[in-house]
Amino acid sequence: MNWNQEEFIAYLLIYASYADGEFSLEERQMILNKVNNDSFHKIMAEYAMDDDDAVKMEKIKAYEGIYYPTSVQKQELMHFVKQLFYSDNVFSDDEQDLWERLREII
Repeated sequence: MNWNQEEFIAYLLIYASYADGEFSLEERQMILNKVNNDSFHKIMAEYAMDDDDAVKMEKIKAYEGIYYPTSVQKQELMHFVKQLFYSDNVFSDDEQDLWERLREII
């Protein structure tokens, strides 16, 4: 695991998109608006191999401090997640739960 910033964003947003158990077309499009196609597919394959939620959260925690070390940058990162959650016009209970968990680690 040696991600650049775009790959980290892709992983975080893919992770967030599955919060409600669905990966909508709107969520996919929103991610592709933030990262290039190659990064998306590379990280999607890696995400699929990570079957433990704790591993996913550890990866997010490890990289957010590298690419988003300041408070302002962390707010920007959380804004990306919020945009993703609203991309399908629904902010579900599961997404709200993940939002709170991410706020604790980011």
